Amino acid sequence: GQYKARVQRLLDQLPCRHLIVEGYLPPDKIAVLRLASDVYINAQTTDAFSASVQEYLYAGSWLLNPVWLQYDELSEWGVQFQEYGDFQDIPQHIAGVLRHGLPDLSGNAFSLRDKTSWEAVKDRWLTALGSGTSETGPP
Repeated sequence: GQYKARVQRLLDQLPCRHLIVEGYLPPDKIAVLRLASDVYINAQTTDAFSASVQEYLYAGSWLLNPVWLQYDELSEWGVQFQEYGDFQDIPQHIAGVLRHGLPDLSGNAFSLRDKTSWEAVKDRWLTALGSGTSETGPP
């Protein structure tokens, strides 16, 4: 409880809107959250290249990602994002965005769609499942 209250006090001092999500959201609320978020701070200590990261990028959010989570695919695909080396570096990155605005991230969704959409992966997935190809969508 004390930690949550401290986080809330610190958030209230910021010159931007914020939201604390305290429970699980249904898919439609998750989609709204992704679309409404300008910046996604990926502050996990371990992670695979998760669907959450991809969803935020696809929705147009600016990803602030720690250097210890290497998503080499993003760089290979030309996806724009920013890395930080320590949790203490996050405020300076956010201050930069507040001062200068976000970069043009319009190409991120196209890059991700070309590499991760159902159309891009279906033949490989269906072959791995041994069921040939399908035009109807995920099994």
